[in-house]
Amino acid sequence: MSNDIQKGALFDSGGRLVAGPQPGPDELNLPSGVQALIETRLNAGLDQIRESNRADLSLLAAEQGNRWRTIALWSFLTALLAIRWNIFSWFIAPEYIEGWVRDHVKERMTEPTLMKAADEAIRSKMGRYVDDQIASLKDQADIVSNEIGTLRESLASAQEDLKQDQQTLRSQVQIQELLVSAKSGAWSAYLELIARAGAETAGSPAAITALRDIEMHFDMDRGQLSARVLVDSITQQSVSYSPDELVGLLMHQDAGMRESAVNMLSKQGTEKTLYYLCSLLQQEQDTRVIARTTLALEKLGKSRLRPLDRDSALAWCSNNREASTLDVLAPYFAVKAALDATGWNGDVVDPRVNIDQLITWLDDTIRTEPKALHARCIKAALLTSQGRFAEADIAFEEVAAQDSRYKWLLLWRTVAHLKQAKRDAAIETMNTLLEVAPGTALAAEQIPTLRDLRAEPSVNWQKTKASPAGRTTTPE
Repeated sequence: MSNDIQKGALFDSGGRLVAGPQPGPDELNLPSGVQALIETRLNAGLDQIRESNRADLSLLAAEQGNRWRTIALWSFLTALLAIRWNIFSWFIAPEYIEGWVRDHVKERMTEPTLMKAADEAIRSKMGRYVDDQIASLKDQADIVSNEIGTLRESLASAQEDLKQDQQTLRSQVQIQELLVSAKSGAWSAYLELIARAGAETAGSPAAITALRDIEMHFDMDRGQLSARVLVDSITQQSVSYSPDELVGLLMHQDAGMRESAVNMLSKQGTEKTLYYLCSLLQQEQDTRVIARTTLALEKLGKSRLRPLDRDSALAWCSNNREASTLDVLAPYFAVKAALDATGWNGDVVDPRVNIDQLITWLDDTIRTEPKALHARCIKAALLTSQGRFAEADIAFEEVAAQDSRYKWLLLWRTVAHLKQAKRDAAIETMNTLLEVAPGTALAAEQIPTLRDLRAEPSVNWQKTKASPAGRTTTPE
């Protein structure tokens, strides 16, 4: 037989080719799932054919055995004379049957025959079966595809909703942060809320509500019975500050100091301090200071102003230029700048300083603002440094007529007493200062004339060792 014979060719019992080789499942280029299904069905069909043939053979063997046994029995009964033949048939028949079965198996169970049957089964049934399976898979694939499309649309919608919710939540959190920052003093946060409230966005209502909350907060702050004021650094109790001294603190870097100075100016200031309050308002970036400044302008200028309505307050300043543009303390600040430049410690004046010119500038300030007690005390201290004690005493008495417990009056009058050899008066004045403002008395260490009192047992220096510096709130 030629080596070119391929698997799948069918031959009859004589070896003649009945059917040529058929392409196998691997050669049909079917999908892997269909190919596996075909192979499974083929194997199952072959197994079924084998089982059917095995049952047929068993039945055939039983029938042939019964047939020959019957023949042998009838031969034994009817033909006693043919015992030899019967004996021969008895022993030969089984061998004949086995040969017949062997031939039958060889004829019906050969690979060509099985392959022919399998090919026939494939041609007659497998095509329709495969088509049905593919159609079913296609239907299922269409269903899954539709479900995927629906799910994709649902996910896209859910993602968009989630994105909007996240943006809304982020906006609300930012507005809350801006609200807290504005209440604590951040003017930029307040302006940001105003911008968001004016924008037509989803966060606008929340920004408007936050602005109302801030305005209500500062309105309630205005109505409180106490406000932040300046206190002594040791006793933590309020001490006297003159308007010119407070105006100087409006330029302090600490917003708390500026707020305290504004609160005290609103209570004891005059119309001549309006210029400095308006100047502060133009450059202030702290909401608390702005709210207290508008309150001070309202009290001193007799005009109703909302706490954070800086534009209206500045408009009022522009409309009242006569009161709000009067820089009456300019000479006072010029004197302070000149003395600070030389490191003046409140006692000896640098020889390069023109004391008479400084006293003239201070007189200009005192003439336009009689309540400028700090300017009066500096003038008295300068007169003392020149030995002009009579003029200095007059200046001190003018201060005492307005506030006999003013801290700078007590400090520099102690210096004047010592320079005039009035030690008992100096001790008495220093003890009064230690009682009123022990924090200010610490400056005695920087004044050469007062160092002699550090060893004086009758001076109550223990007052300077109470508690750390700070500010407090006291009733307005």
